[in-house]
This record gives sequence, C-alpha cells and structure tokens, in this order.
Amino acid sequence: MGNDFIPHIPSLETHECAVDLLIEVYKTTFNKMGGYIVNTDKVKDKHGSYLEISRLEIFFHELSLYEEKNFLKRYELRKDLLKKVYREMLCEASESERPELRRKLDGYLEDHPYDRIRRLGLPGWKSWFHREYFGLKTSNEIVNLQNDMAQKYLEGLCWVFQCYFADVPSWSWYYPFYIAPFVSDLKGLSRFQISFALDKPLRPFDQLMAVLPSRSWLNLPYCYCCKFMGGEEYCPNLQTDMNGRRFLWTGISEERLLASTKAADEELTMDEMRRNTTRQDKIFLHRNSNATGHAHINRVIIQTSYCPLQKLPIDSATSGIGGWLSSDDNAGGLSNSLFPSPIKNLQDITNDQAISATFFNSSTLRQ
Repeated sequence: MGNDFIPHIPSLETHECAVDLLIEVYKTTFNKMGGYIVNTDKVKDKHGSYLEISRLEIFFHELSLYEEKNFLKRYELRKDLLKKVYREMLCEASESERPELRRKLDGYLEDHPYDRIRRLGLPGWKSWFHREYFGLKTSNEIVNLQNDMAQKYLEGLCWVFQCYFADVPSWSWYYPFYIAPFVSDLKGLSRFQISFALDKPLRPFDQLMAVLPSRSWLNLPYCYCCKFMGGEEYCPNLQTDMNGRRFLWTGISEERLLASTKAADEELTMDEMRRNTTRQDKIFLHRNSNATGHAHINRVIIQTSYCPLQKLPIDSATSGIGGWLSSDDNAGGLSNSLFPSPIKNLQDITNDQAISATFFNSSTLRQ
C-alpha cells in the first residue's frame, strides 16, 4: 500500500478495498507460500534480511491475478461517472444550448478517450503505459526498466523492514521512481542482490532546508535566510529540478543544496554550529504525565539527575520501550519552568513542564 518511502502498487487503492484484497490473498496463499513472508527468526538480527523472497514472489504472483480486473473495474467506474456527468450537463443546459454543448462534449471525449489511469487494463495497456509515461520505444527498454523498478522496489521493502526492526541501513537510499512497478512485474526477485551503503544523515539545518517551505525559513540561522531568501520571500536562491515533480521540495537537488549550505557555514555562530550536529537521541516527557508507561520513564529520568555518570535501564515491560537513560546535559534534564528560545523573534517558554534524558537503545550499547 506504500508509505513515506515507496509508492503504492498502481492496482491497489485503499478506497477500492485494497486492504481487504491483500488480507484475502495472504490467507488463501499462506499454505502455498509455506509460511510467513517475514522471517521472524531474523527480527532480532540487526543485519537480517527479514524477507523470505521466494514466499514474497508467490504472494505477488497470486496478487497479480487481480491486477487487470482491478484496472478494468476502475476503468468502468470512471467511464460510468463520465457518462453521468455528461448527462447531467446536458440536462442542466437549455434546449438552445444543448446541441452546441453536445458537440463540444463529444469532441472532447473523442480527443481524450483515455488518460493514464483509464487506459490501464485494456489490451496492450502495459506497453502503452511505459511508452506514454516513460517515453520508451523498444521492448528491450521496457524490460530493462521493469527489472530496474522491481529491484528498487525490493530494495525499498528491505530498507523499510530494516528501519522498523533494527536501524537505518542507508541514509542516502531512496526509491528513484515516482510510481511503483505493476505487481505482475514483481517476479524473479531472487536474482537480485540487495545491499546498502552505510552513510551519514543530512545535518539538521540541511534537512530543514530541504523540507521547510520558504515562509518558514526565518526559523533557520540568519545567515541562511540572507543567502537563500534573496530579499524575496517566495523566490529562494536555490536551484530546483521540477521535471516530473509535483511538489517544490521534491525537486531540490541534494548536491546543490549541500554545496549552497556549506558556503553559509562559515557565518554560523558557535551555538548554531552545535545545533547543526547529529547528537545522541533524547527523550522528552511531561513531568506529570500519567500515560501508560510514562510514569516509569519519568522516575528513571529523575533518577538520572542524581547519577549523571550512569546509564540507567528502562523496564520495557512497564514502559513499552527498551534501552537506557543517562543525565541530559541541560540541568540534568529537569527544567526550571523557563526555557529561553534559541531563535530570535520566537517567544521563550515560561512554563516549561518538560523533563528529558539522553536515550540509548540496546543495539547502540552493544556496538
């Protein structure tokens, strides 16, 4: 169904009962697969692949049997809706207007018989789609693209599972296409060798520059605003590549972004330089929170203020998370109700009820 990192398979839409279909196919295919798609024995293995690819292929094959049916059903529904709108427009028009309106509507339907969605499922739909959407002309080009999309999509599944069960396997990895492969193209997955390059995440200011709308850039250091705003609030001096992008932030080149921010780094203050580094995770809670599991963590955070050099364990059975806490570098993590704003023009917090501690998960301590 897709998530923040990989798009949904084209034949599956939530509002078309895709979740029910996935569950039904999984249930009816379970015995044929020979077990679960996720290898639960590897869940605690930080470098485990988690996915049983041979079983996943069987699942995708069974799911692909519904692909054309879903597209054709979608096509028929869109066609019926178009006919309904056509009739309503004619009914609302006056007698004198109807002939001219009918001529225009018929002409539009003749010139625009299908769009990229309506054409799917009809004879020759797959080759048509790759030709229209990607500009491919030969069958070899189409096959190469299908293989590339399938491999990247499998990489995406592995990447997401490692993020959920262990840690980010690669900060620079991303799915390079704006659509997912057709489920019928997700075959032969066992031939792909999946690996990731362990690298570093973007620095905090670089990350914010990549995702914040320009009207929020005033929350960044002053030197960034001067360099990128160019005196015009909605015309930042940062080149973008909008080819195939819907949103401005998806068109920013990482290479251009980093080159631009590096030029502004020399003007950062010492405090801003500190804010712009990746540091150990922290956990924040309301000092009087009574939510399930919070009371235990609150007690541990308070204890860390008396043991600044120790890492105190969190009871995962009580709190719902496992790991260790140590004293925060901010007054032991216990606020004095006043939190001065680090950013100019933003108000201080005068009744700060937050408490905090530095958080270490179990895998971090084992490394």
